[in-house]
Amino acid sequence: MDRKQIKEDYGDEPIAFLSKEYDKAILGVAYVSDKNIVCYDVEKCLGIIMEKESCDYDQASFTFNSRIERESDDCRLLFINT
Repeated sequence: MDRKQIKEDYGDEPIAFLSKEYDKAILGVAYVSDKNIVCYDVEKCLGIIMEKESCDYDQASFTFNSRIERESDDCRLLFINT
């Protein structure tokens, strides 16, 4: 499932996403507390950061956590360790 498909399937409902660079890490949509929430694969997110920034796992994890705090301040997202 990708951003375009999610927007088509859930068009009228506001759904939050991370920035587009993480689209390859989207697993799908979960229904939690009466809301549809985009689910991301944490390991894929970290892989995207490691590749883009040429860093190791620990640095990617730190970067990811910092970005998640910044990008998901006012929205709900779900992250799954696979």
